[in-house]
Amino acid sequence: MLKYFILIILIFGPKFGFFDTRLLLLPLLFFFDFQSNKIIVPILFLILYFFLKELSIYQNIDLTETLRLFKLLYVLLLIDIFSKLFNYTLKDLAIVLLIHVFFVIIMNEVEFIRDLIHNFYGFSKTYKQFRSTGLTLGYDISGFISIIAFIIWRCIKIKLWQKNIILLFIIVSVFLTSRVSLIVLFILLLYYSRNIILKNKLISGLLCLVVLLLIKDFIFEAYSQFLVIFGLISTDIESYGGYAIYSLESLYDQIFTWPTNLEGWLFGYKDEKVDSGYSMIIMKYGLVGLLIILIFYLKLSKIVKFNKHIFLTIILLMFVLNLKNEYFLTRGITEILLLLAFLNEKNENNFLTTL
Repeated sequence: MLKYFILIILIFGPKFGFFDTRLLLLPLLFFFDFQSNKIIVPILFLILYFFLKELSIYQNIDLTETLRLFKLLYVLLLIDIFSKLFNYTLKDLAIVLLIHVFFVIIMNEVEFIRDLIHNFYGFSKTYKQFRSTGLTLGYDISGFISIIAFIIWRCIKIKLWQKNIILLFIIVSVFLTSRVSLIVLFILLLYYSRNIILKNKLISGLLCLVVLLLIKDFIFEAYSQFLVIFGLISTDIESYGGYAIYSLESLYDQIFTWPTNLEGWLFGYKDEKVDSGYSMIIMKYGLVGLLIILIFYLKLSKIVKFNKHIFLTIILLMFVLNLKNEYFLTRGITEILLLLAFLNEKNENNFLTTL
């Protein structure tokens, strides 16, 4: 039980102001061996770079971002120690992610539990009907974690009927998060079912129809943005459903928010908030910081001993989804990747099925 408690705290532990519940795991640092872990080097460089950048360019330090970087270093150390003290398996990680899936579904149905979890986690965004955040603070990241649960549970070796029930619950949970997550899930389902689909034209046609119906809003948005970007219309255009008005100026501001000078490209700006994950990273850290972050993920991928196909699938999805939201070094996703990287199982083939 202690193992599962620590896993839940590491991935989904809430914050109360500046107090992070993962500080409860501070005693574990007494077991850390500083000579055995080189993955911390890129994060140390990122912290040092951020300090020097802030002091030399702005003469003051962003306290919130600084604490975020130190918490990242702290969590990295915790997970390294946890992997050596506890014999956790991929199935243990999958079970913890399934708890999140359960809360995504139950919070959509039971208002009392939804309000309780939202108050506990400090959720302050507008509640959306038929949408659920689970044990996170956002709809998109909630869906991404449910998709990760799907990827992992699909590879767990259990009875087929049990696996199908679990995967069905996960699919339902993705429906209750965000449209982007739903599109990603359908792409994965098409990929995993590629052999059956290619051999049966009827199934192929039905799946194409279902996918088109589900992503019709997305198609309209993409079409609208295409018209505006390439100047095919001269007036503003209303999005599908009427919740946004696109003009050339507003669209460029949303999608192409980049630095305007060499210093900004190299080192970023201060207190800039944009939607796209790549824009956010470059505006916050510059290309120098982005390079350090990419080196971190490269080094992390090299220490993965087991389940590398799962790890690389999640990394690939993260790089794609980062076009819309910021997922690099994000709470929840980073911890899952670290837990996968530090996984130390001797009989891995007993727990997994192949892709």
